[in-house]
Amino acid sequence: MMDRPQIPSPRNGPERSSIDAERVLTDAPQLQLTMSPQLSERITQVIAISGVALVLLGFTLWGAQGALGAFAGALVAMANWGVIRWVALRITGQHVQNRGRLFLLLGLKTAALMGVCWILLTQVAIHPKGFMIGIGALVVGIVVAPLTLSEKADPNPHEEQPDG
Repeated sequence: MMDRPQIPSPRNGPERSSIDAERVLTDAPQLQLTMSPQLSERITQVIAISGVALVLLGFTLWGAQGALGAFAGALVAMANWGVIRWVALRITGQHVQNRGRLFLLLGLKTAALMGVCWILLTQVAIHPKGFMIGIGALVVGIVVAPLTLSEKADPNPHEEQPDG
């Protein structure tokens, strides 16, 4: 039988006390992850709308080639968000053991994203500045979408609100 790894306590020094690392990890309160479906849907909408606006910007700055590059970037941004959203909605409802597979899927998604970007920029010869602008739709969506949600929705309904 293998001995469990021991982590020295910073207060008492390594020779006086140690903590059972496995017990700490398994007995610790589990962090409850949640993803608001309303926010997720709003991010999707804002990515789509900003993608259209960025394609128009690409056309204004660099003509049809810039617009095509921005369109490709916006499509990649939307597909990237679709996978992130799909995985995140599943991670929030999973036990710790099942989350590892989903995090692995996110890692593979990132590798695939890099591969798609490389292929589009080097092999298909998409306009690089247009592509850069279009893929920015993901950032715009994630930053702007929360600002567009109603402030009436209380994010922590169980917290007491101060009067007055």
